[in-house]
Amino acid sequence: MEGGGNVGWRKWRKCRMEEMEKMEDGGNLGWRKWRKWRMEDGGNVGWRVEEIGYLYDFDLYQGKEIKKKDEYSPHGIGASVVIKMTSTLPENHNFKIFADNYFSSLPLLDELKKRRIWYVGTARLKRLNKCSLPSEKELKKQGRGSFDYRTDTISNNIAVSWIDNKAVTLISSFASIEPINTVRRYDRKTRKYIMVKQPYIVQFYNKNMGGVDKLDMMCSFYKPNLKCHRWYVYIWAHTLLIALSNAWFLYRRDLK
Repeated sequence: MEGGGNVGWRKWRKCRMEEMEKMEDGGNLGWRKWRKWRMEDGGNVGWRVEEIGYLYDFDLYQGKEIKKKDEYSPHGIGASVVIKMTSTLPENHNFKIFADNYFSSLPLLDELKKRRIWYVGTARLKRLNKCSLPSEKELKKQGRGSFDYRTDTISNNIAVSWIDNKAVTLISSFASIEPINTVRRYDRKTRKYIMVKQPYIVQFYNKNMGGVDKLDMMCSFYKPNLKCHRWYVYIWAHTLLIALSNAWFLYRRDLK
């Protein structure tokens, strides 16, 4: 399903891939909110991780009051983490950022675009400024693989809702729905594999969002059995694990 039209005070319209600016590849950076220093407990941290799993930077959450004093706080806590972590990236290099819905918002896309940093991420509908994308219930009626999208006529940012087993909404400042791919899925009703349509933005997001999972997996393999309950000891131990994991990721990359 395709959609368009003007919605709310921000105007949205249909878009095609050729309307987007063609950019040189400047590297992909994955984002995810990670809620553990250990598997069992402990604080929040934002990672800046390459798709191979290499960690460039991280930001330890220190409480709401500190975040309110942060210079990026007008954009919200999630967006402020992204802006702060990308502040060390050189401008005009066409970096691409991938993040989950905790960080995503339309003002964030506009802010990053000023430095030619491009963004793809899952999003919450309530953060899309009254963009009239269909609900999960409406997409389910149309069948698995159905999707709808809107494009902001001012900024060219795109918002896409797509249904697989569940509905997912993504926003981007450069990726669109085309080319539309097909993916193999198992249908429980017919007990057979079927081919399901998948917009390009979904495929592109899934392809580049695994860096944090790779880092998490590597750290979990060699997690030390510490009996100390002081929180800073776990931070110190985890930084050692990250250093070892980074060395391994670079070694694997250079072997290719």
